[in-house]
Amino acid sequence: MRPGKRVIHLAGLFGLLMLTVHQGVRYWQAAVEWDRQARKLVGAARSGNTPAVEAWMEQHRRNADPSAIADAVVEALYLARADAASERPGALSPTAYRKVWKAIAAQCDDPNDPILQHMLCQAAGEGNEEQVRQLLQRGTSVNATELGGFSALERAVICRDRRMVEFLIRKGASGIRGALLLAQREADKPDMDDILALLRTETLKHRR
Repeated sequence: MRPGKRVIHLAGLFGLLMLTVHQGVRYWQAAVEWDRQARKLVGAARSGNTPAVEAWMEQHRRNADPSAIADAVVEALYLARADAASERPGALSPTAYRKVWKAIAAQCDDPNDPILQHMLCQAAGEGNEEQVRQLLQRGTSVNATELGGFSALERAVICRDRRMVEFLIRKGASGIRGALLLAQREADKPDMDDILALLRTETLKHRR
């Protein structure tokens, strides 16, 4: 390679390297900023600040990546729910948690928004029939899956909640065979016998 061409080649490589570095810095800055914004939602939810939760959702639902929004909401609800379930002095009250939950749900226009689907599965796993019923009445699919991939029915099986399993089946939940296989893997857990019997009965019904 001639000296002149070598210089041009090296200059091109240097320019490409600088562009890559610049893009990496911008990506890192954006990630840091989003983490800061997500923590605002977590803080608002854990303090029961419903107006701040509503404002955060309204601001970011229009601009941010939907999957990033869903991740932030999932973390906020999980931590707020844990606080509400604790007996720590000054912790979020169950009433305040319900208000936060409703505020987040109200910001989702599509009944099958990934956020609402996750909230349905989470509520099923917690045995919260009231919240499950509210989301089903809004039109969220009973066969919704959470971000981790489990359906509401599977989440109820994992949490060994026979009442919720039966409730979801009455509401039209499918995937009963998959839920049965999941229950069979957890057969040694307490309270699983009744769930296994229920799912086996339902599986036989669907074979007829």
